[in-house]
Amino acid sequence: MAIIKPTHWSDWTGLPVLALPSVKGYELYEAIRERIEYLFPEMNAEDMPSALRPMLTEFNPNEDYKVMERRMHNAVTELIPWYRNWTRDDARLWNEADLLAALEVNERLEPNPYFLSAKWLKQMFRIVNYLRKKEDIISITWIDEAESGYTTGTTYDEHKAMFEEAIGFYTAIIQPGGGNSGQIFGSSGRPSNVLYYSCDRDPCNSMTQFVLALNALKSQYSATKYTIGLFVDSSGSMSLSTIQPAYDNFVAYIQEYYPESTLVERTAGNEAWLIWTKEYIDQLSFNFEYEED
Repeated sequence: MAIIKPTHWSDWTGLPVLALPSVKGYELYEAIRERIEYLFPEMNAEDMPSALRPMLTEFNPNEDYKVMERRMHNAVTELIPWYRNWTRDDARLWNEADLLAALEVNERLEPNPYFLSAKWLKQMFRIVNYLRKKEDIISITWIDEAESGYTTGTTYDEHKAMFEEAIGFYTAIIQPGGGNSGQIFGSSGRPSNVLYYSCDRDPCNSMTQFVLALNALKSQYSATKYTIGLFVDSSGSMSLSTIQPAYDNFVAYIQEYYPESTLVERTAGNEAWLIWTKEYIDQLSFNFEYEED
C-alpha cells in the first residue's frame, strides 16, 4: 500500500497487520523526529546526543524494520529526560520510572529482534505522547454567529464541556457586530475559559479590541514569547474581509511587537467554532498525540 508522510496519529482500526510497520511505524518515526526537532531546531548532528543522530535519516519503508525499531527505541530513551512532566505542579524532568508509573505499567518493553511487536509499538506511542512541549498559547477566534442547531441544541453543551476540559488556558472570542449579528453561545452560556469581546464589522477600522484580547491572554503567562493563533470564521455569514482593515493592522502589530513569537492564521468553513478552535489549538502543539481507544 502506498504510504503518505503522516502529520498526526491515525486510528488502529482497519489496518492489516502487515501495514503496521509501514503506517504505524512511520507515524512513530515522524513523531520522534518532531520532538527531536523541537529540542534541536537546526537538526544539526553536532549538537545532538549520539542516540538521536541516527534519526536524522529519513524514514525508509524498505529498511529492515528491526533495525529501525532499535533506532527509535534508543532515541526515545535519550529523549525522556529532556522533557518535563507537565502533569505535575513542579514540572520536573521525566525519568523512565516516573513515565512508566504515569502509564500504569511495570516495565518498559524492548523491541523484539525477530518480529514486530504490536505491544512494543503501542507502548512507544504512549511514551512519546507524554513527551510534550510547554506552549504559551494565545488563541483568538472571530465569529459573528453560529447556526441555531449548534447554539440551541445539545451539541453545543457537549462541545462546551469538551472545550473547558481539553483547553487548560484562557482563549478569546471576538464577535463582529456584537450580539446584533446573532448567537454564538448556547443556552448554557459562554465557556468558562473563553473571554468575550466585540468589534465593528464591514468595515472594522479599529483593532483596539483585538489588542485588549491579546494583552488579557498574555497576562496568564510569564513568558514574552508566544505561539499566537488567529482563527477566523469564513462560513458564509462572514469572512476575513468582515474584519478588515483592522485584522491586517493587527497582524502587522504582532509582527512588530512580538517578532520572536510564532504566528499561525487559520480560517474555518463552518460555525461549530468550539470544535475548530480546539482543533486549531491542537495544531499549535505537537501534531502527534496518540489517543487511547
